[in-house]
Amino acid sequence: MPTIFEQIIDLKTKAKNRRDMGRYGRARAFLEQAIALAEEDLTVLELRSKVASELADCYGIVGGIERRWALVPNAPEEHRADHIRKSVRAYDAAYLFESGDYGIVSSYGLVNRLVSRILADREALASGHVTDLGEGIEALEVPAELEKARVTIENSKRSDYWAAADLALVKLLLGADDPASTYAAFTEKSPPDYAYKSVLDVLRPLREESLPVKNALADAVTLVASSARIEDAIPMANEPTNPTMERLEDQIRWYDGKSASSKHWYKWLKSLTLFSGVLVPVVSTVVWGRPYAAVLGIIIVISEGLQQINQYQANWISYRSTCETLKHEKYLYLARAGPYASADNPLSLLAERIEGLVSQEHAKWVSSQERSKKLSPSPRT
Repeated sequence: MPTIFEQIIDLKTKAKNRRDMGRYGRARAFLEQAIALAEEDLTVLELRSKVASELADCYGIVGGIERRWALVPNAPEEHRADHIRKSVRAYDAAYLFESGDYGIVSSYGLVNRLVSRILADREALASGHVTDLGEGIEALEVPAELEKARVTIENSKRSDYWAAADLALVKLLLGADDPASTYAAFTEKSPPDYAYKSVLDVLRPLREESLPVKNALADAVTLVASSARIEDAIPMANEPTNPTMERLEDQIRWYDGKSASSKHWYKWLKSLTLFSGVLVPVVSTVVWGRPYAAVLGIIIVISEGLQQINQYQANWISYRSTCETLKHEKYLYLARAGPYASADNPLSLLAERIEGLVSQEHAKWVSSQERSKKLSPSPRT
C-alpha cells in the first residue's frame, strides 16, 4: 500500500503530464484528489509540516494550470477573467501555507499570487492602486506587496535558483533594477533547463501586457532565453511540441492506460475466482445447491482461463514498469541529467532510448504470448 506522500506525488506527476498536454481540466482534477488526500492528514502532528508543504505545492500547481488555461490563444475575455481569478485563489491558498507556522521555506505562492493579479488588472502596478477582483478574493495594493515580497526573500538568505528567480522578477516588476542585473544571480547558479522554461512561462505573458515595465520585461525574456542552453529543445507554453516529445507523451499515455486496465481486470477476475471458490463448498453441502456449485466451478475455470490467456497480472506489472521508465527518461531529458548531460544531441538520444524501451516491451509481450500458448492445453486429435 503506497504511503499518502507516494499517492500525492503520483497524482502530481499525472497532473503535470496532463498540464503539459494542454488537458487542464483533467490536470486540475488530479490535483484536487491530491489536495483532498493531504487535507485528511494535516492534523497529524508528525506529518503536519510535510503535508502542508505538499498542499502549498499542489495549490501552486493549480494556480499555474489555471493561469495557462486563462491564456490559451483566442480565448474570450470571460474565459480569461474566470481562470485568472481561479489562479489567484489557488496561489493565495498556497501562500497561506507558506506563511503559516508550518516551517515551509518557499516564495512560490508569495510571488505568483501577485503575478496573477497583475495579469487580471492592468493597473495593478500603478502607485496607490488597489487590485480588487471581488468574489471573496483579498484586495491588495500590488506594488506594496511586491516590496514586502522583496524584503521577505532577501531576509530569507536562500541561495537556491528558485529564490533568485523570484527575487529577480519582483525587482523587475518594481522597476528597481535592469534585467541583466536582476537575473544575474539566477543565471550564475547554472539552473537546469526546466527552471529557465518556468521563468520564461511567467515572463512572456507579462511582456504582452501594457505595463510600466513592459520594455524591461521584453529585455528579460531575451536575456533569459539566450542564457538557456537548449532554448528550442523544450516546447514553451502554447507552442507546438516536436515529434520526439509527442511520441514520448503518446507512449506514456498508452502504457499508463493499459497498465490501469490490466490491473483492473486482474483484480476483478481474481476477486471473482476467490469469491466463487469460497462459495463452492458452502452450496455443495445441500442437494439444492449442487447445480449452483457446478455453475461456480464453471465461473472459476473461465476466470482463470481468461487470466491465463490475457496475462493481466504480467501485463499490469510490465506496462507499469515501462510507463515509469519512460517518465524517468522524460525527466532526465528535461533536466539534462544522466546520459543527456554530456550528449551532443540530447533529443536524438531521447528518441533512440524511447524506441529501445518500446522494442524491449514488444519483445517481452511476444515472449509472454508464446509462453502462454505453450502452457495452454493442446486440443485432442
